[in-house]
Amino acid sequence: MNSTDVNRSWVGALAFSVIAVTVVLTIAVIANLAIGRVIHWEIASVLGTIGFVFLTVGRKFKTI
Repeated sequence: MNSTDVNRSWVGALAFSVIAVTVVLTIAVIANLAIGRVIHWEIASVLGTIGFVFLTVGRKFKTI
């Protein structure tokens, strides 16, 4: 079986998304603290959730 024929699992897609969103939010927090700004957590949580959902679905269906 070719590697392109194997379906990606939801668990793998979720793990990828958790890592990606965690890295991006960590960088955003560090950058905001470095320049003396305060992150509005409502915005960060909404964008993090949207990013998580899109990354998970995109990774599962091989668009990412």
